[in-house]
Amino acid sequence: MNFENYTYIFYVNTQIRIYHKPLKEIEDEVKQALLENPNDVEHLIIFDQILFKYHLDYTAAIKVIKQVLQIQADCIDGRIDLIQIILDFKLSSYEDCFQLLEECMRIDPSYWRIYFTKIRILDNIGDDDEKVMKEVDRCMKLYPQNKYFIIYNAQILSEQTDKREQVQCLLDPYKNSTELDFDLLRRISYAYGNLKQGKEAIEYIKQAIKFNQNSYIAYNEFGYLERSVNNNNYTCLEYCLVSLKLNPRYTFTLNNLAATFKILNKQQECIKCQKKALQLKSNPFSYHQLVYDFYEMQSIDEAKYYSYKSVQKFQQDKSSNFLLQKINRKQFSNTILDYEEQELQGIKCLNFKVENLQQEEDYVETSITQNEVYEDD
Repeated sequence: MNFENYTYIFYVNTQIRIYHKPLKEIEDEVKQALLENPNDVEHLIIFDQILFKYHLDYTAAIKVIKQVLQIQADCIDGRIDLIQIILDFKLSSYEDCFQLLEECMRIDPSYWRIYFTKIRILDNIGDDDEKVMKEVDRCMKLYPQNKYFIIYNAQILSEQTDKREQVQCLLDPYKNSTELDFDLLRRISYAYGNLKQGKEAIEYIKQAIKFNQNSYIAYNEFGYLERSVNNNNYTCLEYCLVSLKLNPRYTFTLNNLAATFKILNKQQECIKCQKKALQLKSNPFSYHQLVYDFYEMQSIDEAKYYSYKSVQKFQQDKSSNFLLQKINRKQFSNTILDYEEQELQGIKCLNFKVENLQQEEDYVETSITQNEVYEDD
């Protein structure tokens, strides 16, 4: 592995701009250029990407994007940046994302980033893995040399144990690459983690965090690696809480917390995290986790409720139907209580204390209130 000291990638007027210098220097150069010409679209786009990717200031980024579109109405990258903000911070509907994507298609249907963003939307919806894989396969044929699709493909395939050799072949060309930013690095890290190459996975995720110390995704993945590779459950919780502080809307961190609490036999904390994730993102996975955990806890009425709810919302989902059949084989009560209304809406906050492995008195504490989850500041 040959990491460059710094690598930052920006997408400007359908072109890729790569910088090998500290982010502060890039930002100062951009601000100076905008002082000289406030309507410089290229630097405005770089500035909006710095704001929401590296400072998590999506409100300011949206203002910049609006300015860009007023100057250059056919700017594709501005629209795609807006889609990414919507996905990352749960600001609007998937329908709005697809509408913006259609506008991009009308402007330039050949731009690879449109299709990469479509994959991200489908993956974010999370109710049809086959559709995501078909889109990835299609894009791999359209853009066989594009590292974004190759690495994304490796990331997804790494979840299948029979694809490990293929994944390794996809990743090998990037071992000495100096053109990987934090997002590509954390995707490669995820793939190596699934390949059971923990050392490589941790090296890549550390480098991702070095490039972007506000990457809540990278902190969550670092926590996952600490749990899965090093069996450090409490360290996992600490990194997850850093991730959640950076972006309380990131449901994957809540899922990671839930899984870790489950290992630690803290079932109530586990359930609270899963319910909070369900509030933010209603998809089959969120329901399935609640069904399984309530089932294991012998809380059958709750398990039955969430199973019915999952089938009702996702009628074509095979796993939802399987779980419902499994539960219905048992002689359970026919009463279906509205637990989603009675319990989900009643959660006011989650308070977690994470004791360190040395059993000292110090602890990490976080409080996730509904206001913190939905507030736009």
